[in-house]
Amino acid sequence: MDEALTWYMRAAPNDPGELGNAASMLRDAGRRAEALVWYRRAADAGDRDALRATAEMLEEMGRAEEAARLTRYGWEPDGTIAEPWEVMEGTASDGGGR
Repeated sequence: MDEALTWYMRAAPNDPGELGNAASMLRDAGRRAEALVWYRRAADAGDRDALRATAEMLEEMGRAEEAARLTRYGWEPDGTIAEPWEVMEGTASDGGGR
């Protein structure tokens, strides 16, 4: 399997479908922590199903709160799952607070 993953990275480092396939292969092999990384790569490359697959896997791992947060708020640029947003009232950018 490690050889196949190396192939995926060499052959299609930015191909969302292939990155998603690699993530699924890891998931099926029980290598969930690695699969999470590969699903994130797939999402960054444009795989629209990668976020859903990640959320499902987090649910399977007993991490329902993270799965719900991911589904609702997505990922931060650094790869972490975003926290709930807060709306700031009266900021200068919206003309409030005058």
